[in-house]
Amino acid sequence: MTPLAQKLGLPVQVVSGWAAGTRPVPIIRCVEIEELTGGGVTRKQLRPDDWWQIWPELRGEG
Repeated sequence: MTPLAQKLGLPVQVVSGWAAGTRPVPIIRCVEIEELTGGGVTRKQLRPDDWWQIWPELRGEG
């Protein structure tokens, strides 16, 4: 978690809150996280309740 927080330029506590589900991941950070993790963490995983509204182009992807 620390390396991701460093790459994002954020405190570890913020990223930990996202990972724990106590804070939603801001939409503006989702593509960046997906790219930094090489697709290991996807936008669908980060925003499970509304990804299809934000990125409709992902609807057809498995």
